[in-house]
Amino acid sequence: MPHSNTMAKVLRARNIRATPGRLEILSCFRGGKRLSARAIVGKLMRGKRPPGVATVYRALKELTGAGLLRRIPAGSGGALFAAAEDAGIPQLVCSRCGKVEEVRDPNIARYNAALMKNRGVDAQAGALLMYADCNRQECEK
Repeated sequence: MPHSNTMAKVLRARNIRATPGRLEILSCFRGGKRLSARAIVGKLMRGKRPPGVATVYRALKELTGAGLLRRIPAGSGGALFAAAEDAGIPQLVCSRCGKVEEVRDPNIARYNAALMKNRGVDAQAGALLMYADCNRQECEK
């Protein structure tokens, strides 16, 4: 995610007020992090002026709708959020624990891009999501 001044300009360009809460939410995604709404709420609750839970959920919905964040469906009906700039990267999602991994295989990346193009979809607007049950010991079964 870019610097907060830049992010404020991006929000304003999309007719979204650049509130401190929205900027804090966007800052949670620096470094390519993928977080659940619950994790974001937990992070923001440690701040000086924590926003309400409903405010965080509304902001996530608004930022996703504006194309700044993307929602990654995870196991058990949950979801993770990530910066939209990571869109187009194929993802492997565990259908049990919800862990998401980027698939950096060039063959799958080419397939994903071709699939999006053939379907008339902007490759930056979506990514191939592959679901499977992982076999990690830490996976919540």
